[in-house]
Formats: sequence, structure tokens, C-alpha cells
Amino acid sequence: MSHLETQDNIQKDLPQTLMPLLFLGHGSPNEFTEGWRNIGKTIPKPESEKPETIHDFGGFPTILYKVQYPAPGNQFLAEQIIKTGANANIRPDVNRGLDHGCWSVLRHMYPAADIPIVQMSIDLLQPPQYHYDLGKTLSSLRSQLFQWLLLK
Repeated sequence: MSHLETQDNIQKDLPQTLMPLLFLGHGSPNEFTEGWRNIGKTIPKPESEKPETIHDFGGFPTILYKVQYPAPGNQFLAEQIIKTGANANIRPDVNRGLDHGCWSVLRHMYPAADIPIVQMSIDLLQPPQYHYDLGKTLSSLRSQLFQWLLLK
């Protein structure tokens, strides 16, 4: 069974009131690009500021440093994340844009950059259980029609 067939089966089993949840690693762009494009075509887009495209890498061809991904942000979702995850002490950084781990995947799934993005970072000072618990807490936002794309 391919990863796309698996994704179809997962989506069929989801309650209709939840937006899809994906975990995507940016890994080898050439290997996964077509799959990302196909997944991006099948996921509904929520309706909704444009965070800067950050080029936080080195030693790559010049053309990659010119890539821009002008997806809008979503202030309302960011506020809901902070409110819902209040016990996790989430701190917003309104000056931080989208790093390559985010835009390098999404530019293939949504080439028009037409979905609102709120990027969250892993807190390396926290244990894995902290992130698991935070994800569990934030999962309630899925029933409010927010789509989650988790990128690593």
C-alpha cells in the first residue's frame, strides 16, 4: 500500500468535523515532492499577514536562497494556540518567519502559498513527553476546523 493510499484510508476513518493532521519531514525534496503535491490537492484549505521566508541553511545553490513562500499567517490561530496551551508557557515570536523546514515542504503541497501558516518550534530544553502532552492539548483545535501540518 502506498503512502497516498494509506492517507486516503486515514482520512476516510476521520470524523467529518476534524481537519486532517499530517506529520511531514522535509528530508529529500526530490524523493517526496510529487507525493506532497498530491496530498496538497486533496486537503481542504481553511480561509483566512505574511511571515517572511527564512533561509536558515548554508552551502546550497544560490537559487534556493531566492525562493520565497509568501503564505499568510493566522493571528487568530496563534492566539488560540497560546490560550489553549497556556500551561506550556508558549511564547509568540511575531518577528520570526517561516524557516526552510516549513516552506520547503509546503511550497510543493500548496505552490500558490494560499493557506495560513502558524509555525511552532520544538523546545529542545523540554523532554519528549512535554511535546506529546502539548500536542494532545492542542488537538482540541482540530474540531474548530484548523488544519495541522506538522513539519520536522
